[in-house]
Amino acid sequence: MNKNKLGEILINHQEITAQELSLCLDIQSIGQNEKLGVILRHFNFVTDDEIGAVVAEQVGWKFFKGAYVPDREILNILDLSLLVKHQVFPLKTQNGGKTFVVAHIDDLEITDVIGDHFPFINIEFMVGIEKDVRFALENLMQEELSTKVKEHSRQINEKKHVEGVSGFLDELINLAVIQHCTDVHFEPSEKALEISFRVDGMKSSFCCLRKYFIYTIVNRILTLCELNTGEYFKIKDGGFKFKYFDRAVDIRVSIIPSVFGPSIVLRILDRAKVSYDLKSLGYSSHNWQKIQSLIKRPYGIVLVTGPTGSGKSTTLYSLLNHLKSPEKKIVTVENPVEMPQSLMMQTQVNQAQNLTFASAVRAFLRHDPDVILVGEVRDTETAQEAFRAAETGHQVFSTLHTNDVVGSVLRLKDLGVDVVNISNSLVGVVAQRLIRKLCPLCKTKIIFNRDACDAAQTKYLNAKITEAFTAVGCSKCINGYNGRTVVAEVLTVDDEIRDLMETKDLHAMRQLLKNRSDHKDIFIDAKELFLRGETSLDEIVRVLG
Repeated sequence: MNKNKLGEILINHQEITAQELSLCLDIQSIGQNEKLGVILRHFNFVTDDEIGAVVAEQVGWKFFKGAYVPDREILNILDLSLLVKHQVFPLKTQNGGKTFVVAHIDDLEITDVIGDHFPFINIEFMVGIEKDVRFALENLMQEELSTKVKEHSRQINEKKHVEGVSGFLDELINLAVIQHCTDVHFEPSEKALEISFRVDGMKSSFCCLRKYFIYTIVNRILTLCELNTGEYFKIKDGGFKFKYFDRAVDIRVSIIPSVFGPSIVLRILDRAKVSYDLKSLGYSSHNWQKIQSLIKRPYGIVLVTGPTGSGKSTTLYSLLNHLKSPEKKIVTVENPVEMPQSLMMQTQVNQAQNLTFASAVRAFLRHDPDVILVGEVRDTETAQEAFRAAETGHQVFSTLHTNDVVGSVLRLKDLGVDVVNISNSLVGVVAQRLIRKLCPLCKTKIIFNRDACDAAQTKYLNAKITEAFTAVGCSKCINGYNGRTVVAEVLTVDDEIRDLMETKDLHAMRQLLKNRSDHKDIFIDAKELFLRGETSLDEIVRVLG
């Protein structure tokens, strides 16, 4: 075992600075009772890969970074719930022994239990990234829990009694978290209460209950939100924390009355499954280089645009996480604060206290910030204050609801921002969408038939394409897709673009960008994703048209 302390190893590897280590040690010393690695990750001073490799070096185990393929023989001996509790994954290997990937290296109880179950077999322990171990175990649990929840719904419908509905709701939310759902929908109709999951932007039916169970469910949810029960026919917004194994998951609740009863949407915000690593979001190398150039500018405003659900908030948080350090003061105003972040002062809009986007930005300028995040530019006052902050030497980031980068300039003009201010302070625009990726395990190569394509599909093709990948579907994906990535168009404002802004010739700006070899619009970005076999033509047309 390496006797050097974790912090010393990280500094020797140049993964952290002495100042970053000092801050984390100070926090650890005031009684937080947390491990140094947890605090370092909290501040994003190190990545999961970096901390995992160093911990492995410290304990003298190998660091595992590969495919989590389960050893089914071990699962027949050790109960899955025990492995989940201790975050240990049984890894299938070819060496004839038994290998376990461990998330918590100091969990001596589980290593002793495993040793007792396999006394005459060579056992190897490896260090794994905690979230990777957790997700791999959840994949093992998913099929079993899905069957259990559907069987529970069948029993409830047969008994025609509300007993058991609360337990069913807990199981349902557990399953939704495991399946990476963003939303759970309870929609009462004339015939039944339809329950659906939204995963990777796609909504699909899960099961149905008798429609009168909606009132038991809504009462349970109102109780969890600490709101008045029985108020079925009022618009309600709230939230609660759901206990999911060893962590809390934030649930946002929206209830709207419908003709057949209250319609409920639960939005799931699982911080453990959200990555704010800018490099991991999936931008193409071309767009990544442009984004890096934008965030290196010491002042000015950068806008991230796209429709609802296009990943704008995740991109903004990732940008700030890339920039943040103990030397910088970052302030944000959001509505609401969806994900609390370290090394940032986050403020939430509160209309009752006259705390708006615009009033917060005005106050921020007296707080000596380096970087300002405005959750959304949605009105004239906010737009003007955001640009005023950019003009006074601050880095400003915000979102805007427009379809492309040139449309952002038009939208800012509509909001009353002077064209000269736009050209002087706008550093760049990132227009983006989220697009589903083909499952790497089951996607199939086919002979491509160009004649079968319609006009919407043809614009993503080139003359040389003869083969393509198509979605198939397997037990590890949803209808042939697994996860999403980003497609984007990045505008960096230079003198030529600035001159066209001031002349208000947006058509000429579009033509200029179209003819530039150093600019790729979002359609070209999506086309390249298709040609690499990472998504399908049908998915691109669904998202971009």
